[in-house]
Amino acid sequence: MVEVSIAVLLTLLVAWIFYNAWYGLLWFPVVYLLSSRIYREEKQAKEGQRKNRAFKELLELLSGFLQAGMSLENSFLQAEGQLAMLGEEGKDMIYALHQMNQKVKVNIAVEQAYMELAEQMDLEEACAFGEILLFAKRLGGNYGKNIQRTATKLGEKMSLQEEITTMMAQKKLEMKVMLVIPLAIIAYVRLTSADLLAVLYGNLAGG
Repeated sequence: MVEVSIAVLLTLLVAWIFYNAWYGLLWFPVVYLLSSRIYREEKQAKEGQRKNRAFKELLELLSGFLQAGMSLENSFLQAEGQLAMLGEEGKDMIYALHQMNQKVKVNIAVEQAYMELAEQMDLEEACAFGEILLFAKRLGGNYGKNIQRTATKLGEKMSLQEEITTMMAQKKLEMKVMLVIPLAIIAYVRLTSADLLAVLYGNLAGG
């Protein structure tokens, strides 16, 4: 419904600015396909960023708990409670983490339960952390310290990726503004001095 509404508004704008006639509305199918594709891509990107932020927060919490001497199982359990403070931002991660902790409580190995969480979250970094978790558990020894170090490094990597994503988003916004400015100028002239553009209308090619 949102996609259709956006497409309708954009089509009306195109028809008014470039054609000033009803046949400008014939562009609706094209506008709908383009706008819906952009809308879905942006929605997926925002969803991915939200999941990344929640997982980065989980890594930071695990790193802190492990460094304090907690077991891996208790670290995940404590992290669930702390992530609840993220609210809507971390709802998917909290739900997946809760399911994981319930499995651990019925004696499913924490690394196995975590791998199921990673598959459910569908994050590259989450799967990578799971593989390291399995490897560290097999090696034995002071695996908690190794996992803590890995969590810290992965968290730093994701922070850097987040900064890069933010910079790219700013550049994309600037580009969108540059694309909108000419349309805004035409719309302004049409509203304030319609006679100046009147000669451009009345033909199939538009303005």
